[in-house]
Amino acid sequence: ILRAIEGLCELAGLTHVSATTSDETRVLALAGRAASRETIVWLANLTTNNVPIDVSTLGQDHLVMSPYAIARIG
Repeated sequence: ILRAIEGLCELAGLTHVSATTSDETRVLALAGRAASRETIVWLANLTTNNVPIDVSTLGQDHLVMSPYAIARIG
């Protein structure tokens, strides 16, 4: 839960950026844009399974999120 709170605190005050995933029953996304124009995305795996994530649109390779993992991109 501390990782989730860390993500919410980091996004507080940033410009909201609409972010969706292809299956929001498995992975949720929250995003914001900093004054530096950097987009920051936090992802949460809502499942008990490993979930492959394609983050190529964010300039990253694929990643696999472990069950209930939270990840920061950007």
